[in-house]
Amino acid sequence: MKKIAILLALLMLCVTALAEPMTITVRGTGIVSMDPDTATIMLGVRETSKDVGEAQSAVSAKLTKVIESLIAEGIKSEDIHTGAISIYQNYDYNDSNTLAYWAENTINVRFTDIENAGKYIDLVAQSGANTFNGISFSASDTEDAKKRALELSVENARKKADVLAAAAGMRVTGVQAIHEEGYGDFGGNYYSSNSYDAMYAKVTGMEEDAVETPVMADQIQISASVTIEYAMEPVE
Repeated sequence: MKKIAILLALLMLCVTALAEPMTITVRGTGIVSMDPDTATIMLGVRETSKDVGEAQSAVSAKLTKVIESLIAEGIKSEDIHTGAISIYQNYDYNDSNTLAYWAENTINVRFTDIENAGKYIDLVAQSGANTFNGISFSASDTEDAKKRALELSVENARKKADVLAAAAGMRVTGVQAIHEEGYGDFGGNYYSSNSYDAMYAKVTGMEEDAVETPVMADQIQISASVTIEYAMEPVE
């Protein structure tokens, strides 16, 4: 009886093993491109002085003028936000004496008339801004794009699974599990390099008849990723 019980147990294990399907797990990605409808410029004012109060006061006065010029041009006050406020010392490390204090205040300015981005950049330069940290483009409604990207990610995963399974002499028979990995967006951004020197030169050298700064918005790409486990069986 004991031997029969052992044989039955082994038989049950074999049946269970045969019942479990072979699987393959792949990751799929889908990307959808769309035009932006919103832009944000990151700019500010930086000043230096041997007196920390003077440096900060100079920054505040110039930045206030910059903000007032933007509002006068039609930018809403609720679309202007503080980015960062910083004060630090500039040392002469040879004698450990402080040479000056640097003060800086940056703001982020959001607007939907992105065709006027160049005009706003020139405006803040003329108004006293001397740092420019870049411009980014975004879309206010990405829900449909996210849904489509998710559909494409599933399609992409299935294509990968079919190729891998076929290469192994198998065929996909169904989905065992599916996991959404989330969304991402990229593109549509421009970041300047050497921004302080470039903006400072523009402020000091700009003429009234200067050509408007050209800004060309790139498309935004919305991505979605999924991981799918597929069941498969040998091709007969």
